[in-house]
Amino acid sequence: MIAHVVARLRYNALLGNLSWMMVAEILSRASRFLTLFVLAASFSSAQYGSIMLALMCHEILRVFTQLGAGAMVIQCRDDDLERISGNALTLQWSIALSVAALQITIAPFLAAFYSNPDIESLLVTMALAHVIYPLVSIKVFRLQRANRMRYFGIASGSCIAFENILVAALVLLDASLAMIAYSKVAAAVFWVMLFLRSMPIRVRPVLDVLTLRQLLGFSSKVFGSELVRALRWQADSLFAARLLSPELFGLYSFAKSASIGISQSFSAAYLAGSYPYLSQQYRAGQWPRALRLCVMVTAVILVLYLLQALLAPWYITFLFGDRWQAAIDVAQLMCLVAIPVLIADLLALTWRVQHRVGRELGYITLCSTVLLATLALFTPDSPLAMACLVLSVSGGWVVMGLLCLAPAWQPRWGKRLNAITADSVASH
Repeated sequence: MIAHVVARLRYNALLGNLSWMMVAEILSRASRFLTLFVLAASFSSAQYGSIMLALMCHEILRVFTQLGAGAMVIQCRDDDLERISGNALTLQWSIALSVAALQITIAPFLAAFYSNPDIESLLVTMALAHVIYPLVSIKVFRLQRANRMRYFGIASGSCIAFENILVAALVLLDASLAMIAYSKVAAAVFWVMLFLRSMPIRVRPVLDVLTLRQLLGFSSKVFGSELVRALRWQADSLFAARLLSPELFGLYSFAKSASIGISQSFSAAYLAGSYPYLSQQYRAGQWPRALRLCVMVTAVILVLYLLQALLAPWYITFLFGDRWQAAIDVAQLMCLVAIPVLIADLLALTWRVQHRVGRELGYITLCSTVLLATLALFTPDSPLAMACLVLSVSGGWVVMGLLCLAPAWQPRWGKRLNAITADSVASH
């Protein structure tokens, strides 16, 4: 009996994907704690805040590179794969070069807006990373499509661990903010080295107007969802950087990194492992079974996030000492935020797999808009007030998602987006 259960688990694609993404997370989480420890010990609260602000701006701009149709490469039919891949590569390079130029251009304006000149040079240096990733982007998408999550999980986890360890080593050698930017570029190079030979394929850029229109039609909605999701993730930090003093913003950034920063990266890995599995099962007509399994696995993860919130006072004190005691209450609240965030993101992912990207975009946009409006209305003036507000709003996202699932209570925007999405899918 036990052997039968083990065999079933072994060959279940979702649990297999999750196990390899867990390997990646173990590598990245262990190294992340090392990086947090070194940064917390080497920089003041204000300097830590500058690092997080620069990384936050860089990651928001990086979302623009996701217009490169990776989702369609993963989901398209087999007979369309080569055509989609070639055009996706053309789109990927065009966007990567544009985003790099944009980041370099707006770096001084962001530094002036936040009255933080340190972030300008960091953003300019990190912009180089954008033009490195397209060298292997299509191979990475094809790897995910093939459900080869063992290689993807180990390689991506190794890359994150490499970046974190390199940051810690460089900062120990020279406690300079520039070391953070150098590590980001080096990690992009390491990523290319890991995936360059991951798939025995050679994809050349292709420009076909009809295919490009098809890519843009689908990918623009996926991109819109990713962009507003990034804004939702960073909205509190964007407001905190303006509303709080540099020291309090550094405290809030540390609390967020030591709490939801850990769980959110695990959620991202879990969703990355679920996406190709759900897409494959949807194409095979096994959607209800796949969805039930996904819900069960998600429930286990949510319990782990609750345990993290309970353990936060212990591991923050043990790892980082008394200097960051003021961040404990904020960190506990932010650990709890990870629970509704994962529920909302998983719900949105199921709509994407079903090609209902219009509804996904509408839902994520609504969540982000509510958060931004609430922050603008209440303008919290302390890290604790900011965390309480974010937790309250994120709980509302789950309620909105459940309303979207109930046909009798669907908002009007949901029905309109369903009609738009149906037309879009029919055109594909």
